[in-house]
Amino acid sequence: MSLTIDNLVVQYSKQSDPALRIEHLEIYEGVIAVIGENGAGKSTLFKTLQGFLLPSTGAISKAGQSSKFSSVQVFQSEQCFEHVTVKEWIEFQGLLRGMEVSPSEIATCVEHAQLQGKEKRLVNKLSGGQQRKLNLLCASFGNPDLIILDEPTAGLDQEARKEYWTTVTAYRHTHSNTILFSSHYMDEVEENADQVILLSHGQVISSGSPKELIDNLHLEYVATVPQQKVSLFNLNKISYTIEGEHCVFYIADADGFFSTYGSMSELIKQGVQLRLPDMSDVYTLHYKERAHSA
Repeated sequence: MSLTIDNLVVQYSKQSDPALRIEHLEIYEGVIAVIGENGAGKSTLFKTLQGFLLPSTGAISKAGQSSKFSSVQVFQSEQCFEHVTVKEWIEFQGLLRGMEVSPSEIATCVEHAQLQGKEKRLVNKLSGGQQRKLNLLCASFGNPDLIILDEPTAGLDQEARKEYWTTVTAYRHTHSNTILFSSHYMDEVEENADQVILLSHGQVISSGSPKELIDNLHLEYVATVPQQKVSLFNLNKISYTIEGEHCVFYIADADGFFSTYGSMSELIKQGVQLRLPDMSDVYTLHYKERAHSA
């Protein structure tokens, strides 16, 4: 399943600027991340894909035999009936989608949510991570084309985040839905997304795999320099941003940088931290103003 968006404009009122303006975008099958600062248009895109908002102009079409597509959104948390068990919640979620969930489907859902032996436990007694995994798997009932996850791991600790994405990976091995998710955790975007869509002020400013977006930065290293050491560098010739009490340098020419300021080992001894570029740099360089560019 893939979706094509063409000439899409979404406005909340005729007096306001468009909340979303997308000339052309392909959303492919797989796990797709949508990232951007608050107000970038992520929620508007999700609501439009679900049909909750109608575009002023433009169209969203599905590749394949039918141009219609189905979608469901899984929110960070859902109100659960106070005395509903895991098994009853799964059955109820199936009924919401017009289907009766079979015992084998319940068992599969419980297994993938890692809730074996907890079928009779009250849903509101589960941890936040367990609830989110359960609701993700329930969202697959009826086999929707698109499952939307709105910041699915926000507020979870690191271990719960890892367990959640393990569940997503296992789910993807047996389903062909497109999973569209938003996140401010760039590490999970880099590790789990097949495609990343960057939004800013309602427009797509870049799209591609994490590797493609990182490669497009044309950086060899990223250096984090303590403020007390910044005076040793010529900032007129280095692209950088300020991060708290540190200065982050974006190094496109590693040979030139090290020949000018010292070897890698010498810089490390001075407290400089060096690493390869990653998705956090893609986000930073797209959404934060550079203090200076070479």
